[in-house]
Parts: sequence; structure tokens; C-alpha cells
Amino acid sequence: MKERSFSDIIRNGLAGLFHIFAKELKATVRDEGVLIFFLLVPLAYPLVYAFIYTNEVVREVPAAVVDDNNSTLSRKYLRLMDASADVQIQSYCADMEEAKSLMKEKKVYGVIHIPESFSRDISQGRQTQVNIYCDMSGMLYYKAILLSATNASLTVNEQIKIQRMGNTTQRQDEVSTAPIEYEDISLFNPQDGFASFLIPAVLMLILQQTLLLGIGMSAGTARETNRFKDLVPIGRHYEGTLRIVFGKSMAYLLIYIAISAYVLCAVPQMFSLVQIAQPSTLMAFIFPYLLACIFFAMTCSIFIHHREACMLVYVFTSIPLLFISGISWPGAAVPSFWKVFSWLFPSTFGINGFVQINNMGATLQEVLPEYRALWIQAGVYFLTTCLVYRRQVMLSRRHALERLQKLRSGNVSRRFILPVMISMICISIQAAVPGPAQNGKTDYRITVKKSNGDPQLGVFLRIMGRTQEYTGNAQGIISFQEESSNNIFRTANLFFTDDKKTPVLSFRLNEAAQDTIIYLDSPEDRRLFKQSGQLYSIEGYVLDNQGKPITGAVVSIQGTGRKALTDEIGLFRLDADFSHPITIRADGMENLSLSIQPFLQNTSEPYPIRLQPKGSNRIYTSVEEMPEYPGGMKAFQEYLDRKITYPEALKKNKTEGIVIIQFVVEKDGSISTPHVVRPLEATLDTLALKAIQEMPRWTAGKDHGTTVRCRYSLPVSFKVPEEKVVATPSSRRRRPDTAAKPQPVRPVFKLGWLKPQPLFIPPRPAVIPEKLPLK
Repeated sequence: MKERSFSDIIRNGLAGLFHIFAKELKATVRDEGVLIFFLLVPLAYPLVYAFIYTNEVVREVPAAVVDDNNSTLSRKYLRLMDASADVQIQSYCADMEEAKSLMKEKKVYGVIHIPESFSRDISQGRQTQVNIYCDMSGMLYYKAILLSATNASLTVNEQIKIQRMGNTTQRQDEVSTAPIEYEDISLFNPQDGFASFLIPAVLMLILQQTLLLGIGMSAGTARETNRFKDLVPIGRHYEGTLRIVFGKSMAYLLIYIAISAYVLCAVPQMFSLVQIAQPSTLMAFIFPYLLACIFFAMTCSIFIHHREACMLVYVFTSIPLLFISGISWPGAAVPSFWKVFSWLFPSTFGINGFVQINNMGATLQEVLPEYRALWIQAGVYFLTTCLVYRRQVMLSRRHALERLQKLRSGNVSRRFILPVMISMICISIQAAVPGPAQNGKTDYRITVKKSNGDPQLGVFLRIMGRTQEYTGNAQGIISFQEESSNNIFRTANLFFTDDKKTPVLSFRLNEAAQDTIIYLDSPEDRRLFKQSGQLYSIEGYVLDNQGKPITGAVVSIQGTGRKALTDEIGLFRLDADFSHPITIRADGMENLSLSIQPFLQNTSEPYPIRLQPKGSNRIYTSVEEMPEYPGGMKAFQEYLDRKITYPEALKKNKTEGIVIIQFVVEKDGSISTPHVVRPLEATLDTLALKAIQEMPRWTAGKDHGTTVRCRYSLPVSFKVPEEKVVATPSSRRRRPDTAAKPQPVRPVFKLGWLKPQPLFIPPRPAVIPEKLPLK
């Protein structure tokens, strides 16, 4: 085998990479489940979160009051609480039982109880208390009510201190009540909002989780549609691990670059969240995060064997990952084991780095630990992805080879056992088996069937040069004897009984024809087949010109919606009929159209179909520059004059007619596959075929400036010359001129027929499949 150059390897690798890239994009768009996780969830989920937390903080928490003191001081305290932005007094209750019932009905979320001794204790110089009861199912309710009560208590305490100190100036009152003045400022979160604190972390986690779910579902789909439940299909584009990994990851990266811009930039802008990141810093940080998430998801997809499994495995991890990232729960409070465990996930470093860049305006240098960790994760998960996909490639090849060996062993066993059994039966009943006869003749047994397997009864056989006709029995079997010769094979013609002049099929009486099956449909048969509309289950292999299976080839029935894709070993199954042709398409290959007949000729095993690469070994029937014999057509005619001489025996019998030879002019001008497509007589067929075989090289044809292979159909006409008659002075009778030398007869042909047009012999060319001889 010729070794491929480095440039060819690179070219094939890039072609395979972009093929996988395009195929993954198409699969993403066509798969509704993957499309939901890659587009719908990233587009809609951030909006849902942002709308929920759009108010940032909890305001006007409804509360109930039980004021057992009912004094001026207690009412003042309650007015201070109600005036705050955090609490709204919803009801004044007579006792605690009424307040409890309101809390049970969720009309209030807290109760403020002022005891009966509230004002008396203060006037007597004793410390008093205010009881606060909160619904602890909501931590923010507790925070709001507690904060409001604390601020009201501080205000009342300050006024009480001023009254008791007896200061003379306002400045003395300020110094006495607040010796140390303080002011609280919320850095990077001016509103003290929950959305500004939590949403950035959630947005980064959404990118990782949707990639895990989408890639996992895509892997589950690939396994479910694969014959062997493998992740990687068999095909010429999937021969390298790197092209698979890079092709798939490029498709995911292209999608998520746009998704990241929307999630991380557009959503915070729409809801006026804190966003002070430098664009260049943000892009530089997000790129390794996306790579780490993609390769991490591709590595994890090895565990997904069904589409739905990814949701069961990955969805529940979202909340724990958010907690152990150190955002919603302080990182210092996370146990050491879980802190180390969180380093396995890109979201841990991605969330912390993004919050610092986006909310705090950090530079890339200030988040260098997280940035380095993401690149390390991207590299490590890239290696693990290559390893798991390499293993999947090897498994796919092994499963495909096992399947091929099983099929081949099954075919061999059928081909071997069946002839042996038939031979034993034939010997036991002493039946005659086709073969050389004792009298120098050869026995022939031709079985003629319709495409659907029924016997074809409306035909008879006639041997060229013979007048006897042979008809078949009820099983469509035509049996006869013919003289055998090592040098000359006679031609047999099949005719339909309603037209005894036009042969519908011609074939040579050679060794392969001694016991063979020929499938032949009459025009009436084809009409009935088409009218019935009956569907036949067909099965076939699609292979390239080197015999390798083609995966993903599209086999369709024209004019219908029926189609199928070939699997890892090139196998397909489909329902077809006689009315619509079967079309096979594959990337980089010439399209091929077939009828249903070849598939029905042997239903015990798949029908092999070979596709030719585009522009490589295709045989053209029409080109811009036609092939030409050296010296032109005049030289070609002189060559035939020298090469072919009419046999004397046939001249006496006045055997005349046309022999049509078909051959291919190769790219180097040589002649290949010459064969007789319309025979005349065995000797004349052999003469014409030998002349074509021994021709010198032609000038090859060209199409669009490229040298191509071209098929020719050439008629050679044989005609017996007329005898010349010379008149003498002594007699007026005309007699043959015996003294004249006989003129050699040259083949007569018409140059107009040299156009390379496909020759049609109704109803179709003879197909004589090889059979094992029964001996």
C-alpha cells in the first residue's frame, strides 16, 4: 500500500475535523432535547432567577403587634418600627393567641410583643425588654424584623439617655449618646441586595450545568442510535482521536461563546446588576472556563448510556456545587474534604474569579490563582477526554470487526453447507448434475425468475446460429446441451414468447452459465409490480471503492419520505417498491441510483453497493474532449482493416450483422474491460473483441481540463461482399469472375456511433451471479 505523505495526513485530518464539527452542529440543531439545554435553558433560566430576585432585598415585612403596655412610650417605639423600610405593622392584636393564628395563616411573618411593665420599668430605672417572634422558615424575614427592632431600640435608648443626663447643649447630648461615631458602607453591593450577591454565581453555574446536560444527552443519543451502543461511530472521518475531540469541542465552543456573552453580559445589564468588569479581562477569564467545562462534560459523558440518564445524574448537583463554591456559604466554614472535592469542578474557580472580576473590578493578575487553576483543569480534562474517546474508537472498531466476522462466517457456512447437502441429495436420488457430458457436450441449466422470486414462464432460449428453441418448465428452469470448446463460447439469447424477434437478454455460454439464475421481468410484470405498490424489505451494505464500510450514508426512496442511514458497518434496512428508484448519497462520494431488482435477487444476505469518490475513478459517458485513437478516425479504420479478416466458413453461410463492443478508455489511454454487449456470432464476437483488446493506447478524454475515464460503445458491422460478374464476347451470360482475387472485408462502422452514450438493451443487462458448482 502506498504510504501517505504528511500533507495528505494533515489534509485528511482537517477534513475529518470539520466534518465532525459540522455534523455535531447539525445534531445539536436537530435534537430538541440538546437544543433545550444548549439554548432554551441558558436563555430563559437566568431571566427567571433575575426576575425572582429583582427587588434585591426584602422590604415591608408584615408583622403583628401585641401591646400589653399601651403607653405613650410603647406607641412611640412601634411607630419607629413601622416607619422603617423593613417592617410594616399589619395588625394590632389583643393577645398572643390572635397573633399566633395570623402567623399560622401566613398573614404576618413576625410578632412584636411589648410587655405590660414596659414603661413602668423604664421610669423606675430598670431594664426592660421587647419580645420578637419570627417565622424562621425565611431567614430574610427574621433579619428584616430584627434589624428594624434594633434600630428602634437604639433610637429610644438615645432619647432616654439625653433626658436623664441633663446636658445643656445639643453637642453634649451627641457626645454622651454616641462617643464613637460610625458609618456602614456596603462595598461592591450598594443596595445590600441578594441578587447582586447571588446571581453572578448562578450565571456561571448555569454555563457548566447546561454543558454537562447537553453533551451528556448528545452522548446518550449517539449510544442509543448506534448498533453496538458505542459512543463513536465507525467511518473514515472518525479514524483519529484528536479530530473527534477537537471537532466536537469546537462545535460546543462556538455555541457557548454566544451563550456566554448573553448570560454574563446582557442579563446583568437588563436587570441593572453590578457590572464593573473590564471586557478584555472578562473574555480572557471566560475562555479557559468554557474549555474546562466542555472537556469536563465530554469526559463525564462516557458514563451516559441513555438520553434521560444525564438529567438524573447531573441536575441534583447544582445546589451542592453552589454551596461548596464558597459563595452562598462562607468558604471558611466549608469542611476541608469538601473544599478539596470542589476543586474537581470548573465552577468553583469560575464562580470565585468571575465575582471578583465582575462585581469588584479585579484584574487578571488579582485572580491569577483561579485563572491558572482553570487552565490546568482545561489541560487535564482534555487529556482525559482524549483517553476516553480513544478507548471508544477502539471499542467501536472491535465491535464492527466482530460483526463483520460473524456475518462472513455465517455467509461461508451457508455457502458451504447448502451445496454439500444438495450434492448429497442429488447423489442419493441419482439426479443429473450440470457438467461436461460423455458425448463432448456440456449440460446447461438456466433458471429464469421474476424479481420477486416467482418463476418466469413466458420466455424461451435460442442459441445464436441455431434454430432450436428451449422453453422452461413450471419452475422456470431451461435445460439443454451444447457443444463445448476451449476457444469459442457461443451466445444464448432469451426472448419473450410474445416477441420472438427481439432478444431481451444475451449471455455467453461459458462455465459460469452452466448452472445459474437469471432475474428477468417482462413489461407486464413491471407494470403489475408498480401498480401493486407492494413494499419489499431490502438490506444492503454501502462500501467505498476500497471495500471499507461507509457510515452515515443516506439511502432514500425517491418520491417518498422513506430513508435510512447506514450504521457502523455500512449496513442499512429499508422498505422499497418497484415504482421509485433507490438513491445512495455519502459525503465525498458520487451519488448512485439503483432499482429494487438487484436487492431481491438474493435476499439471504445484504446486497453490496460500492460508491466511487467524487472525481477519482468515475467513468464518464460524456466529456468536453473525447478520447481519440492515435492518428484519428482514419488511422483507426485502417487498423481494423488490417486486424480483422472475414472467416471463409461464415462468408459461405452469409452470416452478417453488427457486434457492439463496449470498453473504457483509462486516464493513461489504455483500454480496459472490453466486452460484447450485443453479440452476433461466437467467432465474429471473438474477432471484434480481440481487435479492440489489442488496440494501442488512445489519447485520454478530458473534462474541465482534468483527464478522466470514459466509456465507449462501438458497433462493428460485418457484411459479406457481393461476387463480381464479368461479361465475355462469346456469351452474354454473366458468370462469376473466378480469376479475380477476393477482396478482404473490413468492418463497417459509423463514426456517429462513437459518441460515448450508454447502451440500453431492454429490459436490462445480463447479470449472472457466481455460483458454487454442485459436484
